[in-house]
Amino acid sequence: MDKTLWEIVSHVLEAMGLFFIPFLGWTLMQIISHSKQIIILESKVNDSLDRRMLSIERKVENLEYKLDKKISAIEENVIDCKMSINTLITEKFETLMAIMSNKSDKRNVIENN
Repeated sequence: MDKTLWEIVSHVLEAMGLFFIPFLGWTLMQIISHSKQIIILESKVNDSLDRRMLSIERKVENLEYKLDKKISAIEENVIDCKMSINTLITEKFETLMAIMSNKSDKRNVIENN
């Protein structure tokens, strides 16, 4: 009885092996094939992301350059405006001082007469 039981188990395992081993091999080959495709796809995605990042970095650098240029121009304009305002204030102050001096001279002349 033991011999027949082991023979039956052996035949069942052989029959399962006829289907299971090729199925296992096919499954492993599919997994390897899909892994290769995933690796290729990942490298393509990484290349695309690298190109986009470089493009964005160039745009940002260009924007930084333009901003620095505009900031420099604004600083120059502010300095020019400050100098113009100081010049105008100085001229107006000198004019007021001259007017005050003239009025003081006229008052002195009137008082002396």
